[in-house]
Amino acid sequence: MKELLKNRFTVLIVSGLLVSLGLLFVGYSWSLGFLLGFAFSFLTVNITKYQVDSVLFKRTQSWTTYVKFILGNLIYIVPFIISILLYDWFNLFAVGIGLLYFKYFIFISEIFFRQKENK
Repeated sequence: MKELLKNRFTVLIVSGLLVSLGLLFVGYSWSLGFLLGFAFSFLTVNITKYQVDSVLFKRTQSWTTYVKFILGNLIYIVPFIISILLYDWFNLFAVGIGLLYFKYFIFISEIFFRQKENK
């Protein structure tokens, strides 16, 4: 997972910022909502990265692993609560798009990588 993130990290950040700039034409709340979701997406992916490393490579698994997994997934709630409380600043749908952007970016880039690899 570290290799996957290392190879595409710069492209991911630049493309996310370009999407956010593009959403400024729709409205500033869309752009700020996307950035909020995008930031929390990075946080959850880093938590997942450390969990994967500890379980698969270090073979350390205990009850704290499960607690960290649950807490890592509960972090997804925070940007939605922020967008509900500050609905003038953060669009709820844009927050959802920002949270999913990282995952879809990795998914789509892997599809293109595999197509290039098979040719």
